Amino acid sequence: MPTGPLGDLGVREIGAQAGLVGAQKAVAEPGEGSSWMGSVFGVLGGLSSARLVAQFLGLGWFILAGAKLSLFEFGLMSSGLMLVFVLGAVSDLGLVRTVSVRVGANPSDLPHVFLAAARVRILGGVLSTAIATAAIAAFLPTIGAQVGCLAGATALASGITEIGFSAHRAAGIVRVESRLLVYERLLFIALGVMVLAMGGGAIGVLWAYLVSNSMSAAVMATAILSGRMNVGHQGQDVGVPDRAVGEQAAV
Repeated sequence: MPTGPLGDLGVREIGAQAGLVGAQKAVAEPGEGSSWMGSVFGVLGGLSSARLVAQFLGLGWFILAGAKLSLFEFGLMSSGLMLVFVLGAVSDLGLVRTVSVRVGANPSDLPHVFLAAARVRILGGVLSTAIATAAIAAFLPTIGAQVGCLAGATALASGITEIGFSAHRAAGIVRVESRLLVYERLLFIALGVMVLAMGGGAIGVLWAYLVSNSMSAAVMATAILSGRMNVGHQGQDVGVPDRAVGEQAAV
């Protein structure tokens, strides 16, 4: 294939022609566009359903914990869960959005982008957890440093999983998120019920939350770094029509 300015021009012309052919095909065959839109709504509906199921499972667990734990233990558990949310937001450092943009531009870079973002997320998580734990030990001794450590570790694991979710969404893959959301919540509920049955308190529940989130992060990292996720092209779950491929080739 020719190289240089003329060669690049030839490639662009071929890409533009491919885009034109794709657009003409979409116009000539309206059923294809409607089927593509149907697949998009189907995938998004599946993801929304998975999140809804996970939220209802979490609500059921929260009611069960409120009935089994004492007022102090329930408050301690709630404080730990709130810390998970706060530390997760603080230590995100804009990584979820950045990963989405980078992977969306080049889906084949997903493993490298995920690994780089995970390293930054770990550093931010360790620093924010250390600061929060020291502050809790100094000003909130009732909660205790152990709750701060557990919350920080859980926020770190959850953040790594969320980075993986963001990367997969940008690459057009959502089935991983749909399944892992529900599996993680079911694992946490099973561990949490076991803790309550054994007479455990808030600390035991927070340990169960850490274990379930760590398992989810491990599954996500293993799936991405082992190359099991085929992300050589966009639209693996959402069938991108031919005209989109032609537009990408023309750029």
